[in-house]
Amino acid sequence: MRRAAVVVPIGLTLAGCGGTRQDTPVRDAVEEITSNPPVPVQVPDPAPAPVPDPSLPAWDDVPSGHPEGATNPPSPVLLVTPSGECHKAWVSPFMPPALRQDRVLECPNPDEAVGDCGPRVQCPERAAELLAAWKAEHPG
Repeated sequence: MRRAAVVVPIGLTLAGCGGTRQDTPVRDAVEEITSNPPVPVQVPDPAPAPVPDPSLPAWDDVPSGHPEGATNPPSPVLLVTPSGECHKAWVSPFMPPALRQDRVLECPNPDEAVGDCGPRVQCPERAAELLAAWKAEHPG
């Protein structure tokens, strides 16, 4: 606990019969101010950035398999495992928005509508940020 002393002069104005004003200090008050030190912020360990694996295809090198020019093409979704592996899944535009977003997911995940997580790919730059945000929400 920190303590600080602040000296605050207190004065009193007296007016006599002659109408003159005189400032007379009565006393010095000592006020004790106490405060707690700031609480240290717990910062989780940063997630390790996914390590590029040159034996894997790059993100842009994995096609969807959907016929060129066909209607309602699937959207690419980045799935990053908690251990830092990256997968490129293709999701129907008719799936709920939450399933059409990049996310961290244990692959394979039978509860996930994506089913198969898609082929493993080299992690794009956004994978590290995605994984770090996930680790901050899921410490331990």
